[in-house]
Amino acid sequence: MCCKRRRSRWPWHLTLAYGLNGLRRTAESEPTAVEAERHALEEQIRRALPDELRFAQAELCRFEDMTAFVPWDGEAPATERTKRGPRGSGAAPLEKLLELGKKPLLGGEGTSSSPRVGPVIPPKELMSVMQWVLIQSRDMPPGTLQWWANPMREPSSRSDTELKELQRHVENGWSFPRDTLQLSPLSVTLFLLKCLEVLPTPLLPAILVQDAAGDAKKISSTLRSLPELSRVVLLTVLAFFSQLALRHGGWPIDFTPRLASSLMQAEPAPEPAVQLILALSDEVKAEKRFPPLETFKRHGT
Repeated sequence: MCCKRRRSRWPWHLTLAYGLNGLRRTAESEPTAVEAERHALEEQIRRALPDELRFAQAELCRFEDMTAFVPWDGEAPATERTKRGPRGSGAAPLEKLLELGKKPLLGGEGTSSSPRVGPVIPPKELMSVMQWVLIQSRDMPPGTLQWWANPMREPSSRSDTELKELQRHVENGWSFPRDTLQLSPLSVTLFLLKCLEVLPTPLLPAILVQDAAGDAKKISSTLRSLPELSRVVLLTVLAFFSQLALRHGGWPIDFTPRLASSLMQAEPAPEPAVQLILALSDEVKAEKRFPPLETFKRHGT
């Protein structure tokens, strides 16, 4: 009924199955056995979930796979849902998010955003969470901010709750709290990784990783071959994590493969991808400004 998949990006999956025809036939021929099985199953569930199990408000959803349930009005086709943003799967393309400008993701019709002026930077849905964590990082003593804990090794219901609350803030354009009591930097890390995983196309295609493998001189040409917005988001995310690692204890040994896996939407990530991430991180951490505008220019077309 519950299972933990070793290589799954989501730690638990719960399925309720009803085989009515077979159940009726068995109940008619072996009622005692059916009742004993029902009682045993109930005991297992109560043992696994001893406390009160709270559910969120029910929503009508549809899904294309078993990783995400996207709220649905019952009429709009799947292609229209990308305009609503990452409620479940987060499949809103980066370009769509950028077009929103200052308008909240769930801000309704509203007025159209002003034309963009200045250099291309990541959409506000990504920038806002990173800037919030960097403010917390600046205000805390070095080595004290926990921004990573592998959720597969250390599952936490608090992390799930914070992740949902963070998503609500992002979607509605709400201001973030001034401290880390309600939301934690760890929830931002998990949020960013999830966003990278559910983009319509990987931010770091496998073919580019293969081209740059083992040759530092090819890294810049690899980056230039990416679409500008993808390149900017990639460098900004790496600069964000590099600044955190530089101030609070270095890169955790299990984080780089996890980040590479999210960027490539592949699990496990190939070793050349891990090495490419490390090489780029060493480069972007030299720039103190955030986002790293000089790095954007250096690797621009």
